Amino acid sequence: MHPSIYFDPFETLGRWNQLFNGLTSNVGDQVQSNWIPAVDFEDRGEHYLVTADLPGIKPEDVEISLDGDVLQIKGERLAETDTGEGEGKRYRRTERVYGAFRRSFQLPTDVDPDAIEAHGKDGVLHIQIGKHAATQPRRITVQTN
Repeated sequence: MHPSIYFDPFETLGRWNQLFNGLTSNVGDQVQSNWIPAVDFEDRGEHYLVTADLPGIKPEDVEISLDGDVLQIKGERLAETDTGEGEGKRYRRTERVYGAFRRSFQLPTDVDPDAIEAHGKDGVLHIQIGKHAATQPRRITVQTN
């Protein structure tokens, strides 16, 4: 007689879930890792607009540079520290990521490097990048004579 084999897919799925949670969950520790902020790059006709989500980062702590045709945004989100009295916080789970980030974008050829402005508020960075004045098409009249 062959023993019957019982396969429970939910039990297997639960085991995989525990395995992956064990790899990413650091009970009592803060996760420190490089993170990549989300960025939108829009063509608004007369200029480009780069919008980046940078929660927890002060605008003055963000470095923006232009090297040739490459725009670079970099900074760091620092872990919160416990400033209260007593033995401090005891995390059961941490999912927010901290650490340095760097994003680079190759800009189109019509960018005016002297027409770049950046503004930050409420964890959102806006970089407006002007374009060179486009040459307007013109009609050339054919002379008769």
